[in-house]
Amino acid sequence: MGLPGLAGAEHIGITVPDLEAATRFFVDVIGCKVAFEVGPFASADDWMQEHLGVDPRSKITKLRMLKCANGPSIELFEYDVKDQKKAVPQNSDVGGHHVGFYVADLDAAVAHLRLHGVKVLGEPTSIVSKGTLLYRRTFDRMASRAALGSAVTFLPSCRLLAVSRSDA
Repeated sequence: MGLPGLAGAEHIGITVPDLEAATRFFVDVIGCKVAFEVGPFASADDWMQEHLGVDPRSKITKLRMLKCANGPSIELFEYDVKDQKKAVPQNSDVGGHHVGFYVADLDAAVAHLRLHGVKVLGEPTSIVSKGTLLYRRTFDRMASRAALGSAVTFLPSCRLLAVSRSDA
């Protein structure tokens, strides 16, 4: 049995090294909107460790919540903490991750990303599983990797197709 009363995902939190650069990327390139921001957060006791699992002397310089059309919000954190690990994990590393978006027109989205200096990696990939066909295109951008520490995946809603499989 799963979590009682589960209604969906509310937000995904990402710690970034530069909150302003990450916000510019998500707002100016992706099209998200800033919902709210708060901070700084710090605590003289063990609140940060007890509630967030971080060094008790950690300081969140600012937290910014972004809303990107439908789905969960994206919560960006910028920490100021001694001995913070700054190496960005690869997607195959433990802690590696990505953020996915649906778009109505994959080709237009890719053109938009390229217009904003985003390096698109590879051509669309067809993934067939249990009768569903997805086209996926990922991109990388030096500035976005530095700002986000992650790759971003686009799943186009216009190319989410039901297909019949003879081997199903």
